[in-house]
Amino acid sequence: MRPIAIKTAFFCCLLVLAGTASAQTDSERVAGFKRASAALKAIHRVHLPQSDWAELAAAAREIQSWGQQIPAQFPPGSDAPDDRARPAIWQDFDRFSGLADAMAGRAAALAEQAQSRNKAAITLALEALGDSCSACHRRFRAKR
Repeated sequence: MRPIAIKTAFFCCLLVLAGTASAQTDSERVAGFKRASAALKAIHRVHLPQSDWAELAAAAREIQSWGQQIPAQFPPGSDAPDDRARPAIWQDFDRFSGLADAMAGRAAALAEQAQSRNKAAITLALEALGDSCSACHRRFRAKR
């Protein structure tokens, strides 16, 4: 095989691998956001109304864990045409990461409040968590 053909084949393999890694990252992050959304809905619809504080705390910790993972799910070049991620994520990655950290922190605070069993305090912590999600969505998530 000629050196140019070898280089071309190598380059093509790299492109295929990069595309596979990007698709894997995309599906992982979609799944992560779906899990966090389901946990938040469960808090609102089930755990808070039923005063199920242990389950509420567990759901909040799941959201916290996801918040800590979000920045790693958006490596450079992982944007996709069918993705709802706006280019602003990669243009202002520090702010994006900061909002993910804030979400994780507010989810941790919600888990802490669940131990108090004080519904008013839990509701305030839940609103703060929702505000952090909305702040990120307004700036970094495209509408359908």
